[in-house]
Amino acid sequence: DPDYSLECKYFMVQCLGCEDLSFRIETHDYEAIYPDDENNWIHDIKIEIYPQPLKNHKILQGLYILPSKIRIVYNETINALKANCYLLTGVGFRAIIEAICIDKQISGRTLEIKINNLTKNRLITEKEAERLHAVRFLGNDSVHEMSVPKEKTLFLVLDIIEHLLQNLYIIDHQ
Repeated sequence: DPDYSLECKYFMVQCLGCEDLSFRIETHDYEAIYPDDENNWIHDIKIEIYPQPLKNHKILQGLYILPSKIRIVYNETINALKANCYLLTGVGFRAIIEAICIDKQISGRTLEIKINNLTKNRLITEKEAERLHAVRFLGNDSVHEMSVPKEKTLFLVLDIIEHLLQNLYIIDHQ
């Protein structure tokens, strides 16, 4: 509307920590003005960022240390979670475990056997194996049954996966 004063500003921004790129839109609504506590006139500004950042989550530090195949699957899974693609996120977490087994040259006909072999090779504890089996079940349900996991569950699984990546790759390197 030519009679309505609105401005959109577009930005490409980059995180100074993880170096991820995002797209930011600032919408300035000059018609919705009001005085602040000091009688200065201010207007509404709506800010949108794409992809959406994960709320209440600090991105894993040291991603550059991960083998490239694992890093790719991790990043794509995080992007699926940011985009609220919960089915794909569940499949992605399962794929991260598969990628770790490939990197660590863990053999086995099924992911269940591979997780058990991670334990036999003393790369993870029995308790960690139980957790990975739970992630495997979630991923299996996502890919085979098209069962969409709950957001809360996915954030718990994210903690499990990031703990695993920390233990197997990042801590030793640091």
